[in-house]
Amino acid sequence: DCIGSGLVIPTLSLETINFQKLNIKEIKYLEDIQPQKPKMVMEYWSGWFDLWGGLHHVFTAEDMILVVTEILKLDMSINLYMFHGGTNFGFMNGAFAVGIPAPKPMVTSYDYDAPLSEAGDYTTKYHLLRNLFSSYHNEPLPKLPSPPQRRAYQAVVVQQHLSLWDSLHSTEQ
Repeated sequence: DCIGSGLVIPTLSLETINFQKLNIKEIKYLEDIQPQKPKMVMEYWSGWFDLWGGLHHVFTAEDMILVVTEILKLDMSINLYMFHGGTNFGFMNGAFAVGIPAPKPMVTSYDYDAPLSEAGDYTTKYHLLRNLFSSYHNEPLPKLPSPPQRRAYQAVVVQQHLSLWDSLHSTEQ
């Protein structure tokens, strides 16, 4: 509220949910805690992150499209996480420590089995989503851009390097 002005400004908050597989109980809970508000899947996981030494996580395109179709039928908004794969370079990958005895390092890839690959390639997921979303438009979607061109590069020869151990004295503890 704006005190003393006679003007009341309501506080706007919107609870959202995150998931990969549809759980009607979670959606019902969301409706119950905020009736008459939009429903949104803030992070719909098109895949999952990978841990060093583990298998690459995938979620089939067919399974994904069934869930996304149901989300849209329930008149919910959706944010695809991830839509486009990508990579964190350096040591920005983090670690996963939930439900396991010791943290496991995550790979730096945000591939997440995304509809667009890290290289920008269209995947089966991309084409199925595009087809689904096109049914919500009155006009045809624009033509897809051509896939990125591939190039082969010469091997890089490292001529100098600095060991992490040799450089630690330059950092703060």
